[in-house]
Amino acid sequence: MGKWVHDLLRDRLLARAGLLVDTRPKLTLQQLEDEVRRNIWDEQFLRYMFNRLLMGRLRYGPRKAKSGYNYVKAIEDKIAKYKETGNTEMLVDIGNYAMIEFGHGEHPNKHFAAEDDVTHCPKR
Repeated sequence: MGKWVHDLLRDRLLARAGLLVDTRPKLTLQQLEDEVRRNIWDEQFLRYMFNRLLMGRLRYGPRKAKSGYNYVKAIEDKIAKYKETGNTEMLVDIGNYAMIEFGHGEHPNKHFAAEDDVTHCPKR
């Protein structure tokens, strides 16, 4: 079970005051990277993303990200298709569309601002 908001606030206040004792084992950056690679990271997913981009290049020739293309709508459509079919190909396409939107998107307020709102993937 996750922490309650008041637990998180108390921990932040104690940490600021230097009174929070962290009993978790300290990991090196290499240990942390190895753990993430073992438990979360998926090289096959990235390979599929890259392969799809290569196939697009072979099919359609050299081109840059389409100006005026609605990648956000394309992501929404692929999510709906994945929910309907369970075909993980849709997730690969979502990854590519998200990457293109990140680098070349035309949202009028596009920016990167890291946020930690303690809201993560919902449980089933």
